[in-house]
Amino acid sequence: MKIKTKIGTAIAIASLMALPAQMAFAAEGSSVIESTSVQDDGVIVVRSNTGDTWYNFPFSESGSTWATSGRAKEDSSSAYIQVITMTMDYCKVYIDGGRTIDGPWSNQVSYWSGSATGNSCSVTSTGQFGIMNKVNENGLGYARLTGWACSQPGELSGYWSPDSWGTYPKIND
Repeated sequence: MKIKTKIGTAIAIASLMALPAQMAFAAEGSSVIESTSVQDDGVIVVRSNTGDTWYNFPFSESGSTWATSGRAKEDSSSAYIQVITMTMDYCKVYIDGGRTIDGPWSNQVSYWSGSATGNSCSVTSTGQFGIMNKVNENGLGYARLTGWACSQPGELSGYWSPDSWGTYPKIND
């Protein structure tokens, strides 16, 4: 009985070792590995700054603002925001750009067309969203997420990243 078990285990291990690398590591039906991807030839390619960072904006009163720390912005993709908790009717969020990790900061949210910045984004529900911005195109190497309680106090929290590789609904106004 022990010999059959050992042989069965050896066969199972040998079968797993024969799988291509992307099948061993990727989620079912996908070749994406967090912030990397596996090409058809098995080479792992690092993507831009798409690692998610937790944010929590506890707006104590209408008109209050909160911002995350700056993070490197590595490409011209939209920023990503996932809203997990939202206890107000709506609020505004912005992607600010800066030349250093500490700023100074300026609103880089873009409009639907053209190169102008200074737009805002309305958050009205939980979910995953993209925020079009011009941080990279304007030569600014860092981004941060800023929130503004424009109508009432409440809490907004979730995850964000300065770059994205997925397709998400845009919340630019």
